[in-house]
Amino acid sequence: MKQIIITSFALLCFFCKQSFAQDLVFSQYYNASLTLNPAFAGNTDYPHLNLNYRNQWPSFDNTFLSYMASYDQYFHNAKSGIGLMLLSDNLGDGILLNNSVSLNYSYKIEFNRDWQLKIGLSSSLGQTRIDWTKLIFEDQIDRLDGYIPGVNSVEIPSANPNNIYFNVNTGVLLYNNTWYAGVSFFNLNSPYQGFFEDSNVNRIGLPIRYSLHGGYQFVLEEENKNRYGTFISPNLLVTAQTNYVQITPGVAVQYQRILGGLWYRHAFTNPDALIFSAGFLFDIFKVTYSYDLTISKLSSNTGGSHELSMVFNLTNLAPERSKLNDCLKLFR
Repeated sequence: MKQIIITSFALLCFFCKQSFAQDLVFSQYYNASLTLNPAFAGNTDYPHLNLNYRNQWPSFDNTFLSYMASYDQYFHNAKSGIGLMLLSDNLGDGILLNNSVSLNYSYKIEFNRDWQLKIGLSSSLGQTRIDWTKLIFEDQIDRLDGYIPGVNSVEIPSANPNNIYFNVNTGVLLYNNTWYAGVSFFNLNSPYQGFFEDSNVNRIGLPIRYSLHGGYQFVLEEENKNRYGTFISPNLLVTAQTNYVQITPGVAVQYQRILGGLWYRHAFTNPDALIFSAGFLFDIFKVTYSYDLTISKLSSNTGGSHELSMVFNLTNLAPERSKLNDCLKLFR
């Protein structure tokens, strides 16, 4: 039955000609900033590395597994940041794979010592791949006995189980030493991710994802070379893609080396999840774990969602730690 459920998700979300796929959004979006806005490329003066893992709804036999790795860095002479991101989505234990590599670029405009604006652009090359042998169709299911192994379906497999596509994204980020606000647009060219050989007129591309994000940073204890400081950072993320809109308010706290946070994700039509996070800040990297507690009607079936991230900030290897006059400590 779990395999049938997973297959149904795959067929419904990705292969129905009138349906729309949706982008991956990490609960720890602040630790996967290039998936939020390409303007975050170059958030530190030294190499900045991110590793992310997400296991969504594990009660359904790893329905969604996601991985992300990224590098970005800022170059003062060019007033520019660059970034490279690798992203992989695994749906239904290999039924559907979506992999992409993206290049990110940002340019900084400094109005004065406090106000700064970054304009970002990214392009990516992606691949979707389907394993037709793992799909189960209606004519392979008996009303009484369920799935019958060995029974072949009359459905005709796709002639091309691999699809290569190109994607374009952009965003802007305005910030000073206390607050930030940004907007981003992903899938500007609405790339086609499907496997059907329809004409271009009938193809439905990946819809544009709009994101509004902002936050404030209350510094309770300043950071210096001997301590990591203390701050409270309330944040808000609003994401929209076709008719799906979700709003995620929350607050993150850093007390010296200890990290914590609480978030609430609401999908407008229904509550989705409470997100709890905890982490620790080492000398050159931080580790954060978060758990999505499902509070919708699916709460007793999904097993929630788990995320683990590691962020390497090589700024701390410098003889004197760089002092940045902004409010983006949460993203480093």
